[in-house]
Amino acid sequence: MVLDKKSLRKKIMKMRLDMSEKQYHDLSHFIIDELKNREEFQQAKTIAVYLSYHHEVDTWELVQEMIKIKTICVPVIKDHHQMDFVEIQDLKSLKKNKYGIAEPCEGKVIDKNDIDVMIVPLVGYNNDNYRLGYGGGYYDRYLIDYHGKTIGLAFTFQKIEDYIPEEHDMPLDVILTK
Repeated sequence: MVLDKKSLRKKIMKMRLDMSEKQYHDLSHFIIDELKNREEFQQAKTIAVYLSYHHEVDTWELVQEMIKIKTICVPVIKDHHQMDFVEIQDLKSLKKNKYGIAEPCEGKVIDKNDIDVMIVPLVGYNNDNYRLGYGGGYYDRYLIDYHGKTIGLAFTFQKIEDYIPEEHDMPLDVILTK
């Protein structure tokens, strides 16, 4: 039986939340180490990355480490399901948006053409690197004319064998899993 997107999201997000803290941290560290070892990540000057929420692969340590050596920007949502990526200098001046996700209160908006690598959140993914997002379409809209590398981070149980993307869905270049 093929589940609809809403049911798939609910099922996978529950699986993420059901992981033990040790398993969550161990798998997140493994995936982040894989990311840091990728050539495109190492060579990137400007990296866009989500601030993890509800047991997404943990990006907080990565951001803390990278803001010292690279330009790091994180998403800030706007009206009409749009978003910008804002440069972040530290993790102190954050607020929660309407979804409860941390974002900077202020900062310089980075033009998407200046972002070398974008780390994209996802709920699920398929064999062709299409992501099942959260349903707001923020990333699908943003990625339409983005030309840098896109990398998704996921746990292996988030893979959906029979997930068929919709016309507006954007595939990622790489999805790193463990």
